Amino acid sequence: MNSTDLTTMTPAKMIERIGMAKFPQDLTLADRRLLATAAITYGFDPLMGEISIYQGRPFVSIDGRYRKAQETNKLDGVESRPATKQERTDWQIPDGDYFFRAEVYVKGVTRPFVGWGRVRESEPKPGSNKPGDTTSTYKPVQSNPQRMAEKRAEAQALRKAFSIPLPSFEDIGTPEVQVQVVNVETGEITDAPLVPKGESAKKGDGAPEPEKPLHIDMEW
Repeated sequence: MNSTDLTTMTPAKMIERIGMAKFPQDLTLADRRLLATAAITYGFDPLMGEISIYQGRPFVSIDGRYRKAQETNKLDGVESRPATKQERTDWQIPDGDYFFRAEVYVKGVTRPFVGWGRVRESEPKPGSNKPGDTTSTYKPVQSNPQRMAEKRAEAQALRKAFSIPLPSFEDIGTPEVQVQVVNVETGEITDAPLVPKGESAKKGDGAPEPEKPLHIDMEW
């Protein structure tokens, strides 16, 4: 479906469409309503995995960003590559991390929009959820971390080039995606990374485990 069809859809029809997706059983009614509102507002298709809810927030997939960019008829190409040794040094990227650069070209714009994508060596690995569990919370990071780093770079560049102020699915689990954490004793509000289901935050970073984690199959 194109953006016009999606943005003119009624909330009831959009919720019905959400019900046909892979993950609706994991969403509360409030989640479905929020997802329907975001999908209609920005013209994303939840059935095709372009937008979903994770820990109560809407996230856009790289496929959704690509379609929206192509619909503008202004996208003039995307190029991505691993970062050079000098770029890794400049960004202080340690050995073991994947680091990519992406450039999005827009017709009528003289210079490309640049995005950087990184997968840290410490990101989810098999069996990180529970003892004996061989599945990953975030399967694309586990199965193809290099491609995930490339996707993160592309998503960042596409977000700069075609402004859609929603976070990207590909960034879940990175420090770039923040949640606000309130210290109940002092009232202090701090930002902490939004970590995937079952992943404990590092000691001292203030990120709590979600009370009701969603079980979304990320391997779309």
